[in-house]
Amino acid sequence: MLLLAGAGGAAADLGLGAEAAAAQLKLLASLPPESGASAQRVASRFHLDAAPWYARIDPPDVLPALAAAVWQDQRVRIGYESWKAAVTREIDPLGLVLKAGVWYLVASAPKVVGKKTASRTYRVSNISSLNVLPASFTHPARFDLAQHWEASAREFEARLLSGRASIRISPEGRRLLRDNYPAAELAVAAKNAKAQPEGWVKAEIPVEDVSQSARQLLRLGAELEVLGPPALRKAVADEARKVAAMYR
Repeated sequence: MLLLAGAGGAAADLGLGAEAAAAQLKLLASLPPESGASAQRVASRFHLDAAPWYARIDPPDVLPALAAAVWQDQRVRIGYESWKAAVTREIDPLGLVLKAGVWYLVASAPKVVGKKTASRTYRVSNISSLNVLPASFTHPARFDLAQHWEASAREFEARLLSGRASIRISPEGRRLLRDNYPAAELAVAAKNAKAQPEGWVKAEIPVEDVSQSARQLLRLGAELEVLGPPALRKAVADEARKVAAMYR
């Protein structure tokens, strides 16, 4: 609860603003005067701002009700707009995760006898409707939200960045890569070879599909050259020509 003292925005998004404040007051009253671990002390030294730079995050309208369902182990029916189609799902909400200013729901389908149910992740802003159902569910005793999220995030990143690209990059390009594509900079740091001009290196980095990667890597301008594969190099060159043509 002490940590909530520095996470007021996230608590408010969940509809816990008043509850968190009341809990902090109770906690303060229970602490001995000589204790240095007061909620006020934590709040004055730690603050959680989960939104990326230049972003203003509006929490989804369904978030407070969804948080209550998570807390009370209450089954819900959601309307969800996936990238494929709009669907309706009846799910058991296991936990909520705030990632870079975006809320995600980890949930499983109601268990069918004889079948093992796997959990899935839903972006809360894509939930178009929410109905809390009368039925409750039993939260899995061994389910660890933090461990589950870390494992699923790594799996997602590996699946997303399934391609490889050979590049030549400058020191300034590496700085830009670190700020924009940390996974790629980690690959460069792990293994690279000297290149020309002085300070440049050659390396292999993980990338997404060709069209997406071409636009992403062009953000580094002339600080990075794609050496291969040929399809990605051509896509970068084609995109660069289109950009140059707009400024003639």
